[in-house]
Amino acid sequence: MNPEYLSQSRIKSEFGLTDTQIRSLGEPDTTRPNPHYRSGPPMKLYLRNRVEQWIAEHQSEITESQPRKQAAQRAVHTKRESAKVEIAKLVQRLELEPIASRASVRKEAAEFFYEQYEEFNGEVTEKGLCSFIRHNYTNYEEILSIVKGKVGASDLYVNVKVYLCCRIIAHYGLDVNPLHAGFRERAACNEIPDRFLLPAGEDLETAVAGMLGIEDQP
Repeated sequence: MNPEYLSQSRIKSEFGLTDTQIRSLGEPDTTRPNPHYRSGPPMKLYLRNRVEQWIAEHQSEITESQPRKQAAQRAVHTKRESAKVEIAKLVQRLELEPIASRASVRKEAAEFFYEQYEEFNGEVTEKGLCSFIRHNYTNYEEILSIVKGKVGASDLYVNVKVYLCCRIIAHYGLDVNPLHAGFRERAACNEIPDRFLLPAGEDLETAVAGMLGIEDQP
């Protein structure tokens, strides 16, 4: 029979061990390439038999840690839910300034890119136009900076970024995928989180609004 290996996330979900307890296991038995991000750290794997033996030898320690762990989980959940309510209100304050015309903004963007990037070839793509508009004609950056500083907002930050990109692209009639606009290099490396990869026909903006708890969209 082939040996069974467990990832750290599997050990947490199946046995309820904390990060500290997993570190007490010592070095992993093997590693594999990160399945989510190509440039990420390798995934550490532990033999099931070894994990179960460690648990058997440290049962009293594990039992004592459970109340503390549960209290910490409740605190994290409370902070996350509080942040989610605040963020749902915050993103609805997105300000979208009017533009004279797409041609005039494209020209303005080209002038900006010439000043900023020596390798700029003069062509402003839809993706480039989207980036310029969201940084210069909306309060996108202001909202993201507020979200980033909130306790419990970690992955909510990414949800907000995608939602704002959807709103901006729809409002200005830009021809670019919101995920490509929001993730840039990561989109090219197929590193977009699975929750954003929807079945054909599903609306991304509506789906992400649901993730953020936004009930009344503009």
